[in-house]
Amino acid sequence: TKAHGWWVRFCPNVWTARRWKSADAAGRRRERTMSGNMFIHAECRCSVDEAVRVLKARLSGKNIPLFAEFDHKLNAEGVGMDMPGATVLVFGNPALGTGLMLKAPSLALDLPLRILVREEGGGCRLSCRDACALAREHGLDEHDETVGRLNALLRELLQGVQ
Repeated sequence: TKAHGWWVRFCPNVWTARRWKSADAAGRRRERTMSGNMFIHAECRCSVDEAVRVLKARLSGKNIPLFAEFDHKLNAEGVGMDMPGATVLVFGNPALGTGLMLKAPSLALDLPLRILVREEGGGCRLSCRDACALAREHGLDEHDETVGRLNALLRELLQGVQ
């Protein structure tokens, strides 16, 4: 089945907690909640810190500004709580995002783009929102060229972390 510009095979659809999970052709898991929100996930064997370092270097190499970094584990420790490593990187390309926000101003709630890197098992899991799902939620054409470019960027960033 072709879904959002990727060949996705649903084998099998696994229902858990009102969600189904599937894998795309590259083996990255995609998850859809009942509300239609789509996420792109990738697992890697490295630590959260190493994955964040690699992602930041890849963003810098593409001249994509990193607007913020939230270290949730560090923030939890600051209030006397413990949690597995979890860092969110907030980044974007104003030339692409601004054009989309002019078409759909509510998209400003979901831009800039974000990637969550969190500790899971012996490695970490990277997660981000699928740009096509964001487009649909804000009334844009999910086949828009700019939306496709955003998804290609997200896919490339996730693939670059092992």
